Amino acid sequence: MQALKLNLMSVRRVGLAGFGLVASLDLVATWLFTPLLRLVTTFLLAQAAIPFVSVANVVTLLTTHPLIVCALLVEVCVVLALLGLQVLVAFSGLRLLVAGRFSFAGWLAACRQQVVNLGWRGAMAWVPLLIVAMPIATLLFRTPLLVNIKADAFILDYLTRRPSLMIGGVLVYADCLFIVVRWLSWGRVKRALGLALWWGAWSWLVNGVVVLVNHGNAPTWLALSGLLIAQVAAELALSATALGLVATPQKTAGPHQRRPWWLLILVVFVFAAMPSDWTYLTTKLAAPLTVAHRGVDGQNGVPNSIAVLKKTHRAAHPDFVEMDVHETADHQFVVVHDENLKQLTGVDKAPHQLTLKQLTKLVPNRMATGPS
Repeated sequence: MQALKLNLMSVRRVGLAGFGLVASLDLVATWLFTPLLRLVTTFLLAQAAIPFVSVANVVTLLTTHPLIVCALLVEVCVVLALLGLQVLVAFSGLRLLVAGRFSFAGWLAACRQQVVNLGWRGAMAWVPLLIVAMPIATLLFRTPLLVNIKADAFILDYLTRRPSLMIGGVLVYADCLFIVVRWLSWGRVKRALGLALWWGAWSWLVNGVVVLVNHGNAPTWLALSGLLIAQVAAELALSATALGLVATPQKTAGPHQRRPWWLLILVVFVFAAMPSDWTYLTTKLAAPLTVAHRGVDGQNGVPNSIAVLKKTHRAAHPDFVEMDVHETADHQFVVVHDENLKQLTGVDKAPHQLTLKQLTKLVPNRMATGPS
């Protein structure tokens, strides 16, 4: 409770200036770093003639384009470095605001000194902190850089289907959390988490009100206003949380700073968000196509079998059916999903290792109707 009172005191004193500082950094991320990173990713994938990375083509990418893979990994490291730099720059500015000593020259000098003092050991120490903070901050605040480093849906789907990888991921996260607690102390981590949950809940409450107001056929101007209010609320919540992490009782005694250019940043932030919000609200999307993966509808039969194709067609009427074709050892073709037949039939062989006659004698086991 004492930490929250101190946080509210800092927010009341710094007010719009803290929002302006955090929002200005997010504007730089949105309009400079994010487009550059997307261009680099598009260029690298174009060199490998791959439109996107997925479980289906990741092995091909690793074996045929190792240099592209290395470049993509370097890009991931650059994104993490930019995220860490954004946090460092934001905290340096917020400390000066809370202390009542902010100036742009002083801010730049403080950032430069922080980077010089950080060193490579300090930079490596940021990695577990970012790993711990990313899922929490992404869920609660959705800032531009955090949105761009979220895990793609296919990665999450792949992990959730393999318990060993999920357990490994949880263990890695737990190790990073242990390192962060040892580095910062449990008290500071608990204080940071408490403030993040407090302000994140406030931001989600604003989003909930916006959803209720815009429910149904709301006018476009009202829906647009709601989106903008929700985005500003998220930035305010993020800046308020950050202020709570840098404020101390000794640093809250300075006079309140009135700086009109922070109001200008608020206006710029709103107008910068408006075009994408308008496009989102006014673009008419075509009706989505449905594709039956492996020909099944849920777990209604053996994947890619004629019986399940008929059943899926009668029940779901998909626009398309996705099927996988493999060549056999005697240069025939069979329709089967998996690269290995163990899950489908219990035989630990690939389709290309068996002849068509051998394959037709295999019988699907009871687990064949489950997801692969």
